[in-house]
Amino acid sequence: MGGALASLTYLERPVYGFSHVDDLLGLKGGTARRWIDGYERRGKEHPPIVRETRTDNELVTWGEFVETGLLARYRDAGVSILHAGR
Repeated sequence: MGGALASLTYLERPVYGFSHVDDLLGLKGGTARRWIDGYERRGKEHPPIVRETRTDNELVTWGEFVETGLLARYRDAGVSILHAGR
């Protein structure tokens, strides 16, 4: 097995797009994008929760998918993720 993907760990491999993550995890549309890559609203920058910094990369790695799933379960259990990790 060769190529760039062969050198990536399983957690680093891109597997889904943002909308697919929303569908698979039962999230409201756009949630995965906001949590994983951050967003801007009304001129205010909201940093990502999952990624270290905003990348504007539409592809979600397996590790990011798993972390987003855990965040969703915490939120479902009543844990606020507003300002998580900040």
